[in-house]
Amino acid sequence: MKSLLRKWNGMMIIALVISLLTPAWGKASAQSLGQESGGVQPQSAGVTDDVYVLSRDGTFRLPVGHINVNVDAPPQKTNYVALFTSGAQVTNSQETDKVFVKKTNTAIAVDKHDQVIRVIGPTAVPPTGSTWEENQNLPIPEGGYVLLANDSSWGTSVTRKPLFEHYKTGDTVSLHKGGQVVHAGDFLNPDPGLNLVTASGTTVTSPDFTVSGQVVRYGSGQGISLTVNGTEAALKADGAFQSAVRLTAGTNAISVKLLKDGREIVSSTVTVTYNDAQQPADLIEVEAAPIDITISIEGPAHAIGYVDQDIAGIDDTVALFTNDWGPQITVPQFNVAVQVDAGSKVTKVVNPSIDGKTPAWTGPTDLEIPSGGYVLVAQDTSYAGKNIKKYLATYFKVGDAIKLRKNGFAVPVKDLMGTGGPIARVTLDNYAMYTETKPSTELSGTITNMDDPSKIALTVNGTPLPFGPDGKFKTSYTLAEGINYLDLVVTKEGKEQDSKDLVVYSRPGFSTGKKVILWVDQAANARKFQTGDNVANFLRTAKENGVTSVVFDVKGVEGYVSYKKSTLTGRPYVSAIKAPEKAGSNPDLDLLQEFIRYSRELGLDIHVSFNIFAEGSIASNEFALLDSHLDWEERVYNAADNGQIKRLRESAKQGAVAFVNPSNDEVRDFQLKTIEEVLQNYDVDGVVLDRARYDNESADFSDLTKAKFESFLGARGKQLQNWPDDVFTYAGNVRKDGPLIRDWWEFRSKTIKSFTSEVRQLTDRVKAEKGKKIEVSAYVGSWFESYYLNGVHWGSTEFRYDERLRMKDKSVYTPGYYESGYVKNLDFIMIGAYQTTAPEIEHYITLGNIVTNGEVPLYAGIALTNVQEPALQRDVFQAGLVNTHGLMLFDASQVNWPVAGAALRNLVYVRDYQLGISLPDSPDSFLEGSYYNTNLIENNIGVLTDTFGYSTGNSRFGVEAVVDSSGKVTSVPNKTQAMTWNWGKPDETNSVIPKGGFVVSTLDASGIRTKRQLVANAYETGDSVRAAALSGFLAYEGLRTSADSVTFRGKVDVLGPGKASVTVNGQEAALREDGTFQADTVIRPGANPVVIIVRVDGFKTNEKTVTIIGDEAAVKALKLDRGTYSMNKGESLRLAVTAEYSSSSTDVTGQAAYASLDPAVVSVDATGRITALREGSGTVQATYEGHTATARVSVTSGSTGGGSDTGSGTGSGSGGGSAGGGGTAPSGPERTSVTETKDSDGRNLTLVSADAGVMEAEIAALQGKAAPVLSYEIPGEEPAGIVSLPGTALAKRFAGSPGAILSVSSHLGAIELPAGLLEADLPAVGSFDLLVQIGRTAADETADLRPGGERRHAGTRHAGCFPCFAENRRRNKRNRRLRKLRPKNRKLAGSGRPLTAPRRWSWTRPPECSASCPPASNRPGARRRPLSATEAGGPTRWSPPRSASPTLHPTGRARMSSCWPRSIVDGMGAGGFSPDEALTRAQFAALLTRALALDPAPAAADFTDIPGDAWYAGAVARRSGPARGRFRNRGVPTRRGADTRTDERDAHARREAGRYPDGGELRCRCAGALRGPGRNLRLGGRCRFAGGGSRPAGRTRGRTLRARPARLPVRKARPC
Repeated sequence: MKSLLRKWNGMMIIALVISLLTPAWGKASAQSLGQESGGVQPQSAGVTDDVYVLSRDGTFRLPVGHINVNVDAPPQKTNYVALFTSGAQVTNSQETDKVFVKKTNTAIAVDKHDQVIRVIGPTAVPPTGSTWEENQNLPIPEGGYVLLANDSSWGTSVTRKPLFEHYKTGDTVSLHKGGQVVHAGDFLNPDPGLNLVTASGTTVTSPDFTVSGQVVRYGSGQGISLTVNGTEAALKADGAFQSAVRLTAGTNAISVKLLKDGREIVSSTVTVTYNDAQQPADLIEVEAAPIDITISIEGPAHAIGYVDQDIAGIDDTVALFTNDWGPQITVPQFNVAVQVDAGSKVTKVVNPSIDGKTPAWTGPTDLEIPSGGYVLVAQDTSYAGKNIKKYLATYFKVGDAIKLRKNGFAVPVKDLMGTGGPIARVTLDNYAMYTETKPSTELSGTITNMDDPSKIALTVNGTPLPFGPDGKFKTSYTLAEGINYLDLVVTKEGKEQDSKDLVVYSRPGFSTGKKVILWVDQAANARKFQTGDNVANFLRTAKENGVTSVVFDVKGVEGYVSYKKSTLTGRPYVSAIKAPEKAGSNPDLDLLQEFIRYSRELGLDIHVSFNIFAEGSIASNEFALLDSHLDWEERVYNAADNGQIKRLRESAKQGAVAFVNPSNDEVRDFQLKTIEEVLQNYDVDGVVLDRARYDNESADFSDLTKAKFESFLGARGKQLQNWPDDVFTYAGNVRKDGPLIRDWWEFRSKTIKSFTSEVRQLTDRVKAEKGKKIEVSAYVGSWFESYYLNGVHWGSTEFRYDERLRMKDKSVYTPGYYESGYVKNLDFIMIGAYQTTAPEIEHYITLGNIVTNGEVPLYAGIALTNVQEPALQRDVFQAGLVNTHGLMLFDASQVNWPVAGAALRNLVYVRDYQLGISLPDSPDSFLEGSYYNTNLIENNIGVLTDTFGYSTGNSRFGVEAVVDSSGKVTSVPNKTQAMTWNWGKPDETNSVIPKGGFVVSTLDASGIRTKRQLVANAYETGDSVRAAALSGFLAYEGLRTSADSVTFRGKVDVLGPGKASVTVNGQEAALREDGTFQADTVIRPGANPVVIIVRVDGFKTNEKTVTIIGDEAAVKALKLDRGTYSMNKGESLRLAVTAEYSSSSTDVTGQAAYASLDPAVVSVDATGRITALREGSGTVQATYEGHTATARVSVTSGSTGGGSDTGSGTGSGSGGGSAGGGGTAPSGPERTSVTETKDSDGRNLTLVSADAGVMEAEIAALQGKAAPVLSYEIPGEEPAGIVSLPGTALAKRFAGSPGAILSVSSHLGAIELPAGLLEADLPAVGSFDLLVQIGRTAADETADLRPGGERRHAGTRHAGCFPCFAENRRRNKRNRRLRKLRPKNRKLAGSGRPLTAPRRWSWTRPPECSASCPPASNRPGARRRPLSATEAGGPTRWSPPRSASPTLHPTGRARMSSCWPRSIVDGMGAGGFSPDEALTRAQFAALLTRALALDPAPAAADFTDIPGDAWYAGAVARRSGPARGRFRNRGVPTRRGADTRTDERDAHARREAGRYPDGGELRCRCAGALRGPGRNLRLGGRCRFAGGGSRPAGRTRGRTLRARPARLPVRKARPC
């Protein structure tokens, strides 16, 4: 069942009928296209007839399986060695002298001298997906040949690997046939072969049938002829033919013979069943226009099966619709229709064939029925194999004159119409089958085509229904609980005109407790979980998106298990799998144990699934145990095996999975032991039976099963006479049921039921032993109407078939078959609703409800690969959630969590990222894709990295560009096919995804070429390509704000290789390691476009423009009353939301919109009331006018005892050892409140305010503790954060706990303050707050926004890594720095080493930090302070001096210590600072330039007296000299001179501003800042001279010392 869901497009060839060779590869055949035979005839069984190639040393023979055969023609061959000889004119490519060698196949070319001149294969051994030569055409050497080899596994290869290893370039080899050496010429001039296009085994409702095909290797003058039922058919120049055959009722065997000179060389039989039960009494036909009127005046004709009748659900027919039907007909997408006017002229063809090609299917199409005209509609089950849709599509062209015939005579359409006038039709708005959760249902629809409404009546189950003059009706109909069959009938004057029936399953009140089960398939997922953290993160994400239960696949189809304790069976662990698409699981990790561990932690149910009767993967050639138990393997009876019963893997027809025999007692016992060892060794909640069935109808026909079937028959007085014919036999490919077929279906179904009973008994026994409930469930296909072929009746024994359920074989449902229903052995059931539309899924959900009779909970299994499109996924999910007990999502590897999360919440998914791919030929453009690392969605372009999986899963009609880990395109499958739009020979596009690379993958809907041609034309092998996803911009689009600036935050995910760079409005933004970036954007009134451009390795991948609206009246910010909430399960409270404006704030609680991002944990209603649903953490969100605020909600069971603080959530500072006495109850005060605000510099700041009562209680609880630490955490990643503590309460409580430590931490670092020191520095009386701040310095924050996080200041490099720490006390709204705190520990984020400051500063930096200058030492006696830096992340230290000298004035030292990150305090040469030296004019100018954060100019200044290599040269060049080109550097700067210089700087800035169009606004808004160190802020204070003296403040001629400029303030900008 689930094999259809795997990304196995490239492997599905194996499921086709293939020609198996003998184990010795002893027969050479010429089987080719379709049912082709002929040419080199199959040899007799002797070894002397072998064709083989002998190696150079004569020790190795490689048998040849196909000679001059197109091995890639349907049905495509596998596991072969094929020989293509020169001159044979037959290859597998479009060129008759070249052989197509697909990537992963091997080939050799041998010249006419028997020398190997070319070998194609892997470039490294053992090969991987990226170590194979690309697809190519290999020329056949003149007079020589090519050998081509194919199989599915290199490790067990008997074709590809031997050909590659034993035949090397330069070797002389020999070709043998029948023991004799032969050459390429010996295989020339083979006889023609026959390729039948018409499929055998079809059923039709028309007596006119066409047999079509082609004679391959056909040429005129060869004496070739072909007969169909004895009548010679005309052969075209290319050997194609079509022959009309008149069928008789019942089965028709049509003989097709190919003759040469009258001698039969090939024959075949086509079996067709003609069902004439519903044919009109007269033969009605349509005749197309003549093909060539010079040859025949009659055109091709075809019978019409129905006139003015609904043909929905009827296969293989042409129907005629006249005005009696109505004004129009809806033509389904894959039907063909012809519109004909009153003059019998074709006016339109829906889905025509162009140039003989398959139609580009479109629709559904509403097609008008012309007045006096008609419409022909054809439908069948195979366009290529049946000549019904093809007949209309090929022979009818617009403008053709066509005919209708009745019993051979041409008639007008009115002769075929009824005599009662227009036929009234009823159309329903309801689905044909659905589930209703209310006690009544609404029936609505329209009666159309009424000529006189008074003559029309509508009834439902005999009760009249009213309708309006327009035919519309709507009524409520009361339902009985359970199944309801509703028959709606339209009559005209008492005569039935039309009818519709509805099947409605009623489950009133069924709306609560929906579960979402996530299936984790072993093959697709096991290797992704390399650590326990991988499992934990995966399950956490699943739960956050609404998953409530997990099904973990512990026994895969190969027979390997996902658990280590296989104590009863010894099954090998999943890490032993070798198939490259599945290999790589961690052999040291018990996956099941990890899933149980983290499921328990997260409160998820954990069930384990077993692939019960599957013991191997044929597709991957993986068999854990089956090769040691060949007697277990199913014995199958397939038409392809010519009446023989064979072991499954010996059959000519194989599926992807190897099944074992459910009737084998040893098999059953081993499967039960597998289940038991899990139940005994692991704490699981349930067992899921998967593939607890037969493979298909062909199994099992072993002698063991035969004996058990005979016993079954004997118990009911019956006897098996002919085996297996009494069950069924084959006529061609068509199954013919025998007299015991119904007994057979019942026997198989009861065999499976008995096994489920044994599982139930096992789990009940373990339940009694462990005292724990263990549930049993099953995963089955929803298609119950055909599931009997797999030997399963998964429904209730009370189910009874009704004709209105429209199951095709009603004879199956006998009293004995009803008894085989096994649902009562289960606790719940999951049905695979793998359909792709909501109506189809609702149909099968309803069928499931009917079949199970509502006896157990039923879950809709959704194949995510079929519903990747977000809107469809939402519709399908909601259909399942409404009508069943919940969903089962299959499987985890296919989940796109943002899409699935929205669908589960019934929200419209909005893609929050832009996917971009660079274009090699357009460096300033990029190709915008749709989705990444999700299953491909039609009409989209996707990018898939190796995170997605092993391969892309695209179909053979997609287009892909494969990019390796270096960023180079290595192949573009189907490039040529898409560009030329010729799909006769498509490439394989299930591309293996290169490790570290990616694949660009696309697929249009059928017939559409847009995306495929776009990718095909954009990329070619050798191109350099990059890809990235840009996110974060959605929140800013259309945002209205009154703020002066907005910090734009985004994220770039590089897909595959490369390093990204980002610009925002032209300014480069610093990109952190996780891909996040931010940039401040000035907001002016009106529209403000923000342009984000992403380049990867210089290649443009993304560009996005969003517009932010500056509006003084708009919201500035949105705030919730708390940043975190702590609640007991079941409690509710209402959020309070405030909108902040420029000069006011407003409560908008009633106007905001609300959402829960974790609905399983916490819900929120439209009024903002949140309710705690279950333990865990969740996020609630409020939105108002484009602004969003979020808060975390921590939900506990209600206990307040023991351990960590529960009141702080994740964002308010809960930390290890914070209280030790238990958390606060949710009904009490919060431990902290968190507010997001701005600091005085306009930076974002997080303020954490502690509650006094909670804090006092926590400090009291610390007494007597070994490590009494009171911890607070600043949440988030803002550049600054403050913890505000009530000082009075803190001082009071710390007085009794002198050994306590106050710890404050953030993402930047941490600080620890001893209580004893705090007590000494805190006021003894009065009310105050203690403020502890950790933040980035201004320079640091600026550096973060520059490329690489770096900024240069006059020769010193800062990396933006160091936070500043500050401790202040606040009283009466005034802050004062605490001066007495010396011994305190400071730590930077990412480092465990402390920063201490009693005698030395030692900065321990993260690895990414560059060497920077630390603050000056505070040890007395320093005159010149040497700077020392260690490389590669080591500490940079300011070392104490060895000799004493006068110290800096305390004020100067403090200023330098606070300003060093701005590069004001920098060295004056090689490692020195020289704090007491007098400044020259040039040095003062340099320090002023630094203080104003100006970028220095190039060192080459115009001043004649400034050395170009001086450390201050660049800064001096920023200003003009006082006179005659000289700077007068030796002059001592006076206070008056400094003041004058800053005035000059002010004037210069104003002049510079005038150069810009908005300079007036700049001068107005920024004048205050430009005047900063000028007129309004003179150089005040006292100066300490070198000799130790001082002068009063205000003296204009006092010398300026080097330590003093650090004090220069910068005035902040003010509005006009």
